Amino acid sequence: MTCDLPAGSSLIDDHFAGAISPSHERTLRLHLPGCSSCREQYERQLLFSELDPDAKSRMDRLAVGLGLRPAAKSSKMLPVTMVFCTAAALLLALVPLRERFNSEFLARGSATASATDPKLLAYRIEHGRLPRSLGAAMRAADELAFAYANPGGYEKLMIFAVDEHRHVYWYHPEWSNQADDPHAISIAPGAEVREIPAAVSHSIDGTTLTLFAVFSNEDFTVRQIEQMVQRARSLDDPLPLRNAAVKKVHLSVEP
Repeated sequence: MTCDLPAGSSLIDDHFAGAISPSHERTLRLHLPGCSSCREQYERQLLFSELDPDAKSRMDRLAVGLGLRPAAKSSKMLPVTMVFCTAAALLLALVPLRERFNSEFLARGSATASATDPKLLAYRIEHGRLPRSLGAAMRAADELAFAYANPGGYEKLMIFAVDEHRHVYWYHPEWSNQADDPHAISIAPGAEVREIPAAVSHSIDGTTLTLFAVFSNEDFTVRQIEQMVQRARSLDDPLPLRNAAVKKVHLSVEP
């Protein structure tokens, strides 16, 4: 359903930021029952607010909407909330804490992780559903989103998948123009979990997929990595990378 209120998304952002005026609050309340797209956005942000200890409480939002409390100044960063809802920034709020590290990739050949070992969390987003931790299977049309922890202070990260036909699918960096040769994305150091604010889907034509995450201090390009993949005898063989942490997970792909 197409929203017939151009400001609907921004009104929801303002409501949850405690920056909405009473007149706009009334407009929003009248609009939500008849607009499924805005109602879905509202419900997602409502779930986020219940899980985020720093979010405005329900009583605070109600007081601002009724004009009983001054509205906060609206932030220019708020519009990105919808991007994050369909991408990755709400993922850690939407997935229960106990599941976060269950979906962590395991470093090949390492039964236990060191204190400086990086972690990658993966999530799948099916159409019309909330994000879930990536298990051992995904649907071909699923969007994948990621978060990482980088206690060892690696500077770069590349995330890609390879199917049984040796077709390579890039998630980070994104690669949509064959004339380009994108470089690894820059990542922040530290043990805290950080979301990568994008969810990416591909037209996967295989039935199995090996998902790779390469943490490195070298600025590799997608073509360099693809050459390594094509030269490998098996996807289980280690990539010829020095001073890098490579994590991988094998997945089945459902139609």
